[in-house]
Amino acid sequence: MPWAVRQTGFSVLLLVMGIGLAQAHEHWVDADTFYPDTAEGIALHLCSGHYFPKSSMLLKDGVLHGTFLRGPGSDTRSLMTTAREKRRTCHVVPDRAGSWIAGFILKRPQGETPAYEAKAVLVVGNGDDDAESYADGQGLELVPQRPISKLALGDKLPVRLQLDGIPVAAMIQVTAEDGKSAVLRTRPGRPALVAISNPGRYLVTASLRGRGCSLVFCVKREGAS
Repeated sequence: MPWAVRQTGFSVLLLVMGIGLAQAHEHWVDADTFYPDTAEGIALHLCSGHYFPKSSMLLKDGVLHGTFLRGPGSDTRSLMTTAREKRRTCHVVPDRAGSWIAGFILKRPQGETPAYEAKAVLVVGNGDDDAESYADGQGLELVPQRPISKLALGDKLPVRLQLDGIPVAAMIQVTAEDGKSAVLRTRPGRPALVAISNPGRYLVTASLRGRGCSLVFCVKREGAS
């Protein structure tokens, strides 16, 4: 049996070994590198589909409400993307060391609140990777509680879901780039613990009250700077 379910009280943990869960349609930010040098130009990609990290659908102008890059000190830049096959791409130059957040927002026509909010963590240069800078306190966001750049294999990364800065309870799904998946529960005062079993990219997704969000981060390979 490729998967097992363990239930304790109201918590349910679904572990997937060998094959991934059948994913919902998600949206996420990808990058050529998540650890660029200071002032190194990199490409960011706006992706959509069922099979992370491969994008299978191009996001349309009508739903894309904004694309941004936020650097240390809350310096936020709007980004212009170009449609390339099944994803949208832009070129950025993070010019200061530290933690940067790349993201985009999707809205339905006539919608008052975002339908989906996607973010990714970039760590630039040898600057301080500050976990407290990952959240901006607005919208629906998945927030790691430890610096991404310090993660090692075997660690468990606490991740919580916030709505306008307030922690909320929800189920989250974690998908590694090798296809392994897990469903975890996060709640106020008790973040979900994401097991770091392999280096590479991880996609974390959640939904709440008709809204969705995602976070992508990358665990360094052994010996990488």
